[in-house]
Amino acid sequence: MKLKKLLPLILAIGLVGCATPAKTYKFDKTRTYNQSFDQVWTKLVKYYAMNNIEIKNLDKASGIIVAEQASFSPSLASCPSSFALIPLRNNVKLNVFIEHSHPVKVTVNTKFTQVAKDLTEQLHSVQCNSTGAIETEILNAL
Repeated sequence: MKLKKLLPLILAIGLVGCATPAKTYKFDKTRTYNQSFDQVWTKLVKYYAMNNIEIKNLDKASGIIVAEQASFSPSLASCPSSFALIPLRNNVKLNVFIEHSHPVKVTVNTKFTQVAKDLTEQLHSVQCNSTGAIETEILNAL
């Protein structure tokens, strides 16, 4: 009976004590372009369509496109790991802002998360760090 009460504490210590933190990467997430706003906007929407990325919100007047992908490759983000956490699914949210300026300024913001379960089947949402690969790919497509 005492072991059942101590199990969550033991697991918590195990999660913290044996966890490997996510790697941190430095990269540019903003770039300027000597193109019109409409040209950049069209290329960005085409990029999403060609890569099967689901657009959640599209507002050309404000220059914002919010998208979400239900999974991501390990090359796109580094997630913390622990022997006591079993990864179940990944998610990435993309928020791209195109400024109405000349030159046109584009900023790509990402949020990577991973849902994992521990040994007691409890679910945890874990924040992951972008490697900069998706930001660079999007900016290069423009």
